[in-house]
Formats: sequence, structure tokens, C-alpha cells
Amino acid sequence: ESKSGAGSHRGRREETGIMRLQPDEGYYFGIGAFETMALEDGVPVFFDRHMERLEGAAKYFGIPFQREPVERMVWDYLDRNKEKLSGHDALKAAVSEKNFVVSVHPNPYAGKDSDTMVRTEYSQIRRNETSPLTYYKTLNYAENLMEKRKAAQQGFDEAVFLNGKGEITEGTVSNVFFVKDGKLYTPPVSCGMLPGIMREYVCRSFQAEETVIRPE
Repeated sequence: ESKSGAGSHRGRREETGIMRLQPDEGYYFGIGAFETMALEDGVPVFFDRHMERLEGAAKYFGIPFQREPVERMVWDYLDRNKEKLSGHDALKAAVSEKNFVVSVHPNPYAGKDSDTMVRTEYSQIRRNETSPLTYYKTLNYAENLMEKRKAAQQGFDEAVFLNGKGEITEGTVSNVFFVKDGKLYTPPVSCGMLPGIMREYVCRSFQAEETVIRPE
């Protein structure tokens, strides 16, 4: 569903499934943000944190963002489409200067065991830890997708980025954790990464220690 007017959230609702977006800086230049969250039985997981992060990104880009009506639109969308939900879905919400878009698709991680092995490789592209865009989930996401597809073509499940200093940062669609001597470690956000919602939960729940980690 698309609604015109990201700031005012006014405009004709498209109930037909045809998405009508207004050309803006989000469409042309990727100046906008999105959130993807798990839906369990139609309920978004970590909904408040995702909305908080989306609001922060909109503020950074100078996009008028009214959180309460945005959240109402998400819940309204879920209520109207509840018969189409499978129980394990993923909800995507995207905002730009003139658009707010909500959609649901199957959760690609549903049904996987927690100990499923993931084959990874290092990306040849470096994360720019000096760029503020690195720390937001922006509409300019092509680099992540292209590197993940490249990894898949080479028989890997995920590609991991290093930053300009050669330090481990994050995967194309994941955060990275290490276990050593029974303790959990993860690179600090300052190395250049998106501060993941699940990453925050794991760090808080399992006392993960942030430390610079290099491939060697």
C-alpha cells in the first residue's frame, strides 16, 4: 500500500494493490529509510524499536514524520490484510519525502533451525565508517543486495564487510557475533554498521562485549 505525503500522510488510499508512488528524492536518490520486521501471527516483533529507528532516520533526512499516524496506518494495513498473513511473515515500512509504503512478504528466515550453518565470505567492498549513511537503513540499499547475490552465486549464504581500517563490521543483511571462551563479542557500531534491533537485544540479554575484531 502506498500513501502520498510522507509528512502529512494525506492522499487517496490505494486499496487495489496498485502502488502509485510520487517521484521524490527517495525515488531518484535513495533519500529515505525503511524498516523490515518479523510478523508473528500478525504482530510485529520489536515494533516500537523499529518505529523509533525509522523516525530517527526520517529526522536525519529532514523528512516530516508523525509517528502516531504512521503507526496507525501500519496497524490498519495489518488489520485489513490479516486473512492473507501466514503466521510467519515480514513487514516492510518505507518512508521518503512524499511517500509512505507498507507491504508484507514471507519471512525468509521462518522455519530455520537456530543451529543452521551459514557459509560466509568477506566482501571486497569496504564499509565507510566515516559516512553517516552507513548508520541508517536507507533506500539506497543496492550495495547490500548486490553483494549478497554475488555471494550466493559463489556458493555462500552471506558476505561480511570490513571497514576502511580492515576491521569486521557487519554482513549484508546481518550483524556479526563471535563466541570465545564462553563469552559473546561483537564489533562496535563505530566500526561502521547499521545498529541492528536484534543486535541490541542480543547485546543487552547476553552481555555481549563490543570490541574491534579483525579477520586474523
